[in-house]
Amino acid sequence: APPRTPAPMVARLQQAVAAAVAVPEVRERLAVLGADPVADTPAEFAAFCGREYARWGKLVRDAQVKLD
Repeated sequence: APPRTPAPMVARLQQAVAAAVAVPEVRERLAVLGADPVADTPAEFAAFCGREYARWGKLVRDAQVKLD
């Protein structure tokens, strides 16, 4: 959700995503697409994004990747 989205709306969205990911057909379709669905809490997802940013950001900086 965008920054400053009200916490109740974020919680509602997370619950809906968790419910969808729990459906076997949805999980199978996501797997076919190469996705590894998880139904983390907003705090867990924020921590994951921080770790990924640090990981891939370092790689991009070290490789001096530039946008064309």
